[in-house]
Amino acid sequence: MGTPNEILRQYIYQAIADTESNRTFLSVLTHQKTATNHAILEVIGQELFRFFRCEIDDPPLTAYRLSGKHYRDVGIEYFHQWVSQTQSAHNQSFYKRLNSISEQSGDNHLSKREISFISLSILMEEFPEEILFSHQIHPSAAVLDSFGNCCASAGLIDSSELFLDPYQLLEFFCQNSIL
Repeated sequence: MGTPNEILRQYIYQAIADTESNRTFLSVLTHQKTATNHAILEVIGQELFRFFRCEIDDPPLTAYRLSGKHYRDVGIEYFHQWVSQTQSAHNQSFYKRLNSISEQSGDNHLSKREISFISLSILMEEFPEEILFSHQIHPSAAVLDSFGNCCASAGLIDSSELFLDPYQLLEFFCQNSIL
């Protein structure tokens, strides 16, 4: 099966490759125009709307800040927050799993520092910077349209597709949150 170090390297490599695969998957969904892909992108837009509704730290300030903004600009902003939060959660579980594997290796237990250095060496050897950072994930028009449809259905945007009423936004944010 291999030494603990080899197993960790294999796991780290797979996790990095999986991240790239997710980016590739979203890119294919966005660029190949099929009914199935469009339906998937629509669901992603609906999930983005749920994230938008639930992940507001300061409802009054957010309602005020978003007032007058176009739903597409808001959708892009929250899409990047959503991806960032998802990536952060993935990284936390990734390091917990690595620590678990390391602990199972007995006397050869690796520290978080050692695991981090192994990860860095794999990144540098196997994944050139231009590959890792060349295609940041951006929401497609279909995702943003779906997000906009959700905003319109909730009565949050006007006919010019702008968030205008900060009190209406505040009411929306407070429906499922505890201040």
